[in-house]
Amino acid sequence: MFEMGQFLTIVIVIVIIAIAIIYNNLVRNRNNVREKYSAMDVSLKKRWDLVPNLVEVVKGYSAYEETTLEKLTVLRQQKFEDFEMQQKLEVDANISKVVLKMLAIAENYPDLKADQEYLKLSGQLENLENEIAKIRNEYNEAVRKYNTKIETIPSNLVAILFGFNEENLFEATQEEKKNIKIDL
Repeated sequence: MFEMGQFLTIVIVIVIIAIAIIYNNLVRNRNNVREKYSAMDVSLKKRWDLVPNLVEVVKGYSAYEETTLEKLTVLRQQKFEDFEMQQKLEVDANISKVVLKMLAIAENYPDLKADQEYLKLSGQLENLENEIAKIRNEYNEAVRKYNTKIETIPSNLVAILFGFNEENLFEATQEEKKNIKIDL
């Protein structure tokens, strides 16, 4: 049979292999979260660039609310690439509010809804919003799986040992959950 030294060596090797497997699984999950965030980031950047064009078209047809335009202008004073992950999610929430309000305002202008440039841009925006919603769901799913891994035994022990940290889910703000009230 095995001597005590051989037995301990086998146990240590098995523990090291188990730790390596768990570590690699955590890395794959963390990288999946980063990949999903990156995909969302690309779509948010597309919207970041598209919205000002749509604003200009809408502004030409309506007495567009100055405060809404100012909010967008302030948001766009900094380059999108300069924001940290959490800042991008916060800016995304703010831009979502502006976009919804702007589209609701546009509903009151029949000529605008027939404008080819508006139709093209709003169609692009609608597609982009659908893409962003899908990617947000995929991101949240990846975060959920990753967070579950770092919170459950035995992978949580490896996560603590190697400094894996919980990621934040994308959550709609209370403001985004409310109906938009348009006063013209």
